[in-house]
Amino acid sequence: MSLSDDTINPNLSRLTRLRVEEFLAIRVWMDLMEICGELQSGEFSVNTYSSTDRDALDNDIIRVHSTLQEMSLHTVYDGLSAAAVLAYFQFPSLKNLRISAEDEIDPTPPPPSIFESFASIRSLSIDRSWKSQAPYMVNLFRETINLEKLVIDYCPRSFSRVFEAMTLGSGLH
Repeated sequence: MSLSDDTINPNLSRLTRLRVEEFLAIRVWMDLMEICGELQSGEFSVNTYSSTDRDALDNDIIRVHSTLQEMSLHTVYDGLSAAAVLAYFQFPSLKNLRISAEDEIDPTPPPPSIFESFASIRSLSIDRSWKSQAPYMVNLFRETINLEKLVIDYCPRSFSRVFEAMTLGSGLH
């Protein structure tokens, strides 16, 4: 499937599974998510290089995608992290999430509210691009209260704060 920034086929509304291998602009990904209202499983690559897209998103409302249960999101980072991209949606049925990035993400952690729609996640996989992002991880773990499986592709010394936050006595809950 090939998608351009200005054309998305509205007949996609009945899809339950979708894998898009080319990088999508943020706006195209958001439009695609809205059109694919029955989507249960999706694999996407999102290009966050477009400052035009980011500027247009500043006033966007949060959308709810109620059927998505499994998602893999890969971003090429330039100002927006995967978490920030996901923040434009709430995913109340999301059970499995894989987050990866081409580059390391913004060192400034997003507000914890970004992760609120992650409460239903049972399986989370995070790649090595998050290697220095303990603040993201701590906020993410606070919201993934139903997490049963965790895969972290890279664990440097800076993850001590993350692992400390995961302990029972840390006040994480």
